[in-house]
Amino acid sequence: MISIAATAAHHGPTVLHDDADYRTVARHAPDLDEYGILDHARAGAPRSGLRR
Repeated sequence: MISIAATAAHHGPTVLHDDADYRTVARHAPDLDEYGILDHARAGAPRSGLRR
């Protein structure tokens, strides 16, 4: 997880995650852009065609 977060912070992509640890890392690494998929689902946003 740390290597993914460090790579994303260095190269700039957003980390799409289902893990609270990324949010914790992002609080201490301002270069890390993270987006929690569960936050999106809880907000009532329409789901895409993705299936679990």
